Amino acid sequence: MSRKTVHRSLPDFPTALGKFSGFPKGKSHLHIITGKLRTLARRLRRTKPTPFYPMREVADFFQTPLGTISAVYQTLEREGLLNRLRGSQTMLMGKTTVPKDAVRGVVGIPIWLHSIMVLPYTRTFTMVIEEQLREKGYVADFIFHRTKTEENDPEFALRLLRHRLDVVVWHSPSAGAKQNILSLRERGVRVLITERAEIENKFPVILYPQDYQPAYREMARCWRKSGIRKIWLWSSPAHLRGQFEIDIFRSLMSEHGMPVEITGAEPEQLLAGIRGEKRKSDVGVVFLDTTNSEQICNREPQVIEEMAGLARIGFCMGTMRSPYLCARGVRADVVMLSPDEIASQFANDISRLAMIPDGVRHVFEARYYENRPIGGDLLDGSFYASAESPASGAIRAGTQ
Repeated sequence: MSRKTVHRSLPDFPTALGKFSGFPKGKSHLHIITGKLRTLARRLRRTKPTPFYPMREVADFFQTPLGTISAVYQTLEREGLLNRLRGSQTMLMGKTTVPKDAVRGVVGIPIWLHSIMVLPYTRTFTMVIEEQLREKGYVADFIFHRTKTEENDPEFALRLLRHRLDVVVWHSPSAGAKQNILSLRERGVRVLITERAEIENKFPVILYPQDYQPAYREMARCWRKSGIRKIWLWSSPAHLRGQFEIDIFRSLMSEHGMPVEITGAEPEQLLAGIRGEKRKSDVGVVFLDTTNSEQICNREPQVIEEMAGLARIGFCMGTMRSPYLCARGVRADVVMLSPDEIASQFANDISRLAMIPDGVRHVFEARYYENRPIGGDLLDGSFYASAESPASGAIRAGTQ
C-alpha cells in the first residue's frame, strides 16, 4: 500500500537554503545545520502550516547521518518552528496558532485476545504503553486476534498494513510470523519485537531479547535452600515456543540438585503423586507456559489450592487471572518480565526511532518474585507488595 503523496509548495531545498560551501574544519555540524534550518524555517513561514523538507532529503544534501538531522528537527520542534507528523510529513508551523495537536505517528500493537483476558501482564502492558505513547504524541492502535496462528497468515500482514501504521510493536510473535514481519518492513514499517533470548533472529527488526535464565537461577537457589528435592514440570510441550525452554529450565534446576520430571497428568493424579512424594522429600510444581497454567488453575482451582498447601508452586512465565485462587489468598512463586519497564522502553525508543538502527537494542531480564498472590493486580501494587514468608518451604493456601 503506497503512502499518500505529500504536496509541497516550498522551493526546492538547495535553492531555498542558498549558498553552502561545506562545514568549517573543527566546527559542529549539528550546530551549523540547526542555525541554517532555523533561519530558513523563519524565512519560509506562512500564515498556515505547510509541509517542510523530509529529513532524508536534508541529510543527503549536507551528507550527514540521518540521526543528526533528526536531532536538528527535534530542536526546531521544541522551538515551535516544526511539527513532526507521520513519516515525511514534517510541517513548517504557520504564523497562526493551530489548536489541534498533531499526531507524530500510529503504532500498531498486535494483541492475542486470550492473553489480555487472562494475563495481568498483558493488561498492564497495553494500558501503560498507550498512556506513554499518547504523552509523546503517538496513537496506539491495538489489533486484536483470536488465535496465535492468525499471526502466520499472510492476510494478517495485510490487515496490519490497512491500519496505515508507522511502527509495529510485536510481543513474542509466533514462529511462523516471519514472512509477515518481512512484508511490513518491505512497506516501510519499522518493527519492534521482544522474544526469548534463545531464539535466533536475523530479520530487519529492532530486537529486545527476553532473558529468563538469571531469574530461574535465583529461583533454583531459593527452592534448594528451602528443602526442595524434586520438581514436576506441569506444562504441555504443545504450548511452548520450543524444546529449548524445557531443556534450559531442566538444566538450571539440575545444577542445584533438583531433578525435573515432565508430567501431563490430570490435576487429581498429580495431587496424589505429590502426597506420595511428600513422605520422602519436599517437592515443587512449576508451569512453564501461561496457556496451560491458566486452563488448569481455572478448571480445577480447588485442586490447585490443596496442592499449594503441600508443594511449592512456581509460575515461570508470569501470573494469570484466577478469581477463585485470588479470593482464597493462594500464593505462588512467579518469574515475570516487567510490563512497565518494557512499555517505557518501547515508548522512549519510538520517540527517537529515526536514530535507532535495526538489531538488538536492549535485553529485558525477567525477575523472580517469591510467594506472591496468584492473580494479584499489577496496577494497584497488590502483586508487588512484600511477600509473606513461606512455611516449611511450601506456599500455603489461604483460608481453608
